[in-house]
Amino acid sequence: MKPILRRLVRRICFALLAITIVSIGVWCSIAIWYRCTAGEPVRALLAGAFLIFALAAVACLATPRRWLALAVYATSFALFLAWWATITPTNDRNWAPDVIMSYWAGKAIAHTIISFGFDDGARLAFSIETRKESHEGYSSVAGFFKHMNWRSSRPTSVMSCGCAAMSEARTSGSIV
Repeated sequence: MKPILRRLVRRICFALLAITIVSIGVWCSIAIWYRCTAGEPVRALLAGAFLIFALAAVACLATPRRWLALAVYATSFALFLAWWATITPTNDRNWAPDVIMSYWAGKAIAHTIISFGFDDGARLAFSIETRKESHEGYSSVAGFFKHMNWRSSRPTSVMSCGCAAMSEARTSGSIV
């Protein structure tokens, strides 16, 4: 390979690696902000520190010790993922009133239902919805960071309007 082409490929690879490291750092920082149970100042400090750590790892890509920096960063990300895996949903929270009541009558229904049709004509439908606590507002961003639990329901019957009547929760978890 020609030296110019080799340098170009190397720079492209370093740029892609840098983008990956920064993207992981941003995601981890936001996840720490939403999921760390410490107070707001501590969460801000930890989230900011992880982002600065990611930027430092990117800066180390230009040094001879780049592999050591990558190993340390990969290890910290693995530790972060280990912490992330310990976050489990719970059903003993102070749920918002609209979570407690399900509204399935009338024309004003706005609910996502995933439906599967089979060759024999049978259908299977599931609903997945977020469960926010009484003090929480809905946030699409927070949902990506296990901030709200979810509830999965299965239909007990299909009403004439084509909407499924849902039974109580069978599965719950965190929105990932």
